[in-house]
Amino acid sequence: MIVNSQYRLFFGLCLMWVALILGCGEYTAYQHLDRALRHEGRGHADQALSAFEEAVASAPQDAYLRRRLGWAYVQRSQFEAAHSELTQALLIEPHYLAVYQDLATLAETQGTPEVAVGWLEKAVQEVPDYMPSYRDLSAVYISMDRLSDAQVLLEKMVKQWPKTLWAHYRLGGLFMQLKWPERAEAAFKQVIDFKPTTEEDYALFIEAHGALGNVYYEQKNYDRAIEFYQKAIDLNPADHSSMNNLAWVYAVQGTHLQEGIRLSRRSLRLNPHAPTYLDTLAELFYKLGDHKQAEEIVRQAIALQPDDPELRAHLHRQLAKFLSSGLGKA
Repeated sequence: MIVNSQYRLFFGLCLMWVALILGCGEYTAYQHLDRALRHEGRGHADQALSAFEEAVASAPQDAYLRRRLGWAYVQRSQFEAAHSELTQALLIEPHYLAVYQDLATLAETQGTPEVAVGWLEKAVQEVPDYMPSYRDLSAVYISMDRLSDAQVLLEKMVKQWPKTLWAHYRLGGLFMQLKWPERAEAAFKQVIDFKPTTEEDYALFIEAHGALGNVYYEQKNYDRAIEFYQKAIDLNPADHSSMNNLAWVYAVQGTHLQEGIRLSRRSLRLNPHAPTYLDTLAELFYKLGDHKQAEEIVRQAIALQPDDPELRAHLHRQLAKFLSSGLGKA
């Protein structure tokens, strides 16, 4: 087909006007967004919401603007409108991971954790190479006591990304919950065998030593437990958890009791309102034969009214044990 020069000129002008119109719409939309953010900063909620809505009206195919409007609705508890905007954002950009997280947060806010899990699972399916999605999903599985799902996901992670220390560490903690100390030991050893390259990895490297101490304690391998608790303290002198745990091992063994008391008092200086730490100190004094001191300390622990019913029951059993020595009063 032959196109004359006048037609080409007309067609070119049409394209230019379309581009200008679209560009103007985008520019106007972000002007509204800027105004919305300024209103939010000043605490003008209604004006901010109106400006967010005008931004989306100016550029309805902009997934980012849809997400910002959706989140504005979430903050104002307009959950149905929020869900509509966020799902529209996903229709525009199916790989927009932040929107999946927003929808999961929205579902949790509405008290529907299974729906939240569904959105996080979709995020993993849509972008399978994005590690943070696995992290979020495994955390939700564990919080919901879906331990088998968490195990499958984390084992997939450590196979796909074998040098991801947090996945090995979280898998070790999961195995401890499942009462599989041998598998937990292997997972935590993976963490300490890798050379940490980030601050987060180094923190996990240190914590894995204390976690291995817990594994060996559960296996009644007290010498190894002492070794790893001490390594954890050497690596982090503020690790009050490992201090307390090492002191407890000394109490269980009935050895190095004065050193145990020193460690226990150090842990309490760092975390003074921990009933479990007070329980350790009480047990150490009991093993030394100072039942009256043990009774006074465990009463302090009971007075803290810990939330855990098993811990409360343990503390009362400890008090009964100390009183049965004949040196205390009920």
